[in-house]
Amino acid sequence: MCRLFIPKKTFIVKFKFNGIFEEILDRLGETPLPPYIHEKISDIEFTKISDTETPQGILLVVRQNLSMPLEVVKKNLIIVLDGVKDPGNVGTILRTAAAFDCSVILLDGSAEIFNPKVVRSSMGAIFYLPIAAISRADFLRAMTSREILAAAIDKELAENLQKTEGEVTVILEKFIETAQNRGIGYQLCDASKSIAGCGSVDQHIAIIKALVEKNHPKYLFIIGSSKIIPSIVWKNEAGDFESDADVSSDLPYSTLDTASPFDGQEYDFDNCLKVGRLPESGIDLEKYFENLEAGCGKLEEAKTFALSAQVWQEESADIYKNISDRQVFTSPACENTTITNLIEGNTNLFLFNLHGSNKTEFWYGQTGNEYPTAMDHNSLSYVTSPYFLMVEACYGAFYEGRSSVNSILLSALKGKCISFLGSSRIAFGTPCPQGCCADVIAWEHLKNLKKGMSAGESLSVARKVLMQDDSEESIKTLAEFSLYGDPSARMKGEPLASKGLFSKDTSKSFTKGVHIPLPNIRRAIRMELTTVNEKIAAAIEEMVYSKYEEFKGIKPNYYKSSKDNDYSAVFKKQGLIGDQLVTVKFEKDGNVKNILESK
Repeated sequence: MCRLFIPKKTFIVKFKFNGIFEEILDRLGETPLPPYIHEKISDIEFTKISDTETPQGILLVVRQNLSMPLEVVKKNLIIVLDGVKDPGNVGTILRTAAAFDCSVILLDGSAEIFNPKVVRSSMGAIFYLPIAAISRADFLRAMTSREILAAAIDKELAENLQKTEGEVTVILEKFIETAQNRGIGYQLCDASKSIAGCGSVDQHIAIIKALVEKNHPKYLFIIGSSKIIPSIVWKNEAGDFESDADVSSDLPYSTLDTASPFDGQEYDFDNCLKVGRLPESGIDLEKYFENLEAGCGKLEEAKTFALSAQVWQEESADIYKNISDRQVFTSPACENTTITNLIEGNTNLFLFNLHGSNKTEFWYGQTGNEYPTAMDHNSLSYVTSPYFLMVEACYGAFYEGRSSVNSILLSALKGKCISFLGSSRIAFGTPCPQGCCADVIAWEHLKNLKKGMSAGESLSVARKVLMQDDSEESIKTLAEFSLYGDPSARMKGEPLASKGLFSKDTSKSFTKGVHIPLPNIRRAIRMELTTVNEKIAAAIEEMVYSKYEEFKGIKPNYYKSSKDNDYSAVFKKQGLIGDQLVTVKFEKDGNVKNILESK
């Protein structure tokens, strides 16, 4: 007895025969046709149709679809074939992919997916394997996350750029095309077409949330100043309210939540949007985009420069050692009249740990009571390389009401700067290692930029590290430091592939962690005026007078934190460059925990 099984069919042929096997095949050919076989043709006809010399006797006619959508590819493991021309090799890869439960993408120049040799060598895998056959250009666009390029292309933005609204649109669309070449898929969101009068921060965030829900972007690039697309302004709950009453911030565009961080928020900075802003005041958009194209991903070797107020030399050197073994220059030894002679034209990574002011446009050094002008808007005009800049100065990124001739931020972006991280308000740090607040931001940001992280990713990591300390001053630092320039800009390397393209779970409203305020985890923080024990107050004041002679005779304001039993003594003096603050953090028994200085 002999049995012949036809795989995945519904009948079995049984027969007895004592002859040779070829006669068995002849006998099989005499059986009636099953219902799913529509026509039987002669051997001669079959041979003419088949492209092989010894066909197997079965011919299948199917409808071809050579441009299957990329959305069919949903698996985590993906094989991409780029220019694999041999059909036998393609088919072999397909059946291997099936064995490992992979999806397959065929790009330009590969053998056609329904080439007969591909079909045969795939051993049936072609009929159930998720496969996409697309162009290389479409693949590159698909593999990038769909980032958001936010702008309000209205009359005000156009006039400030000295362009028509149509010209601005063309410039942005051209930038989107060039960004695709480096793996970033920006989509233009014109807020002027969506929000009457451009609207509030909440209105803008509502639109961005809808885009996030649809496209799951990684980056948000805002084009325009806070007059075009507004920053939020929160009440400062962390210190001396007379001199430092509020905080201007772009943080809500990252977290998609306008609630104040002082109100008990906690954020997942691994998954929040990476945000950068390009103010339009005095900036040539086309020139900035050209500099971005020339430098982004192409600065393999870090050429560094650091300038510090002399009083912070030790802390600055501790930060700078992350990126360079060169010396930290100091001011007053270096002033704005001599600084251009020290900066090499090909410098591409800067650290400035200086003083700043909202009353003047300069950055300052310090030794004792001397505050010489260390930087002005011309100090970086001779830099010839696209560069990244980190400044710790108070008001280092303050630009409202200013232009490129009285703002170092705007002047830098008008020049060769493609990424600028700085503070909108009074920033704090310590004179000695290990620093805190602005020092932490600078330490992490510079280190990760040099590694090849994008500016937006680097800032997110820095924020995450900063919030390991949830003091009032750290929360204020979190809010006031914002990124200016394209958040996807990086010194070297290629952008990481999008995580969202092949995500299995599309049911969630937002990418994991984009919007996760958790008010029950961190209590709201407030600083409230209070009185302290006279002996403790005397000891605190004497310590400050001995360390900071310029504060002698100045009585501090004492504050108590609502979070715990910590107290702060805030010493303030008015000087030529504005208010200077020294904050002493101490416990109820008078034990000093930390001393902070305004930058």
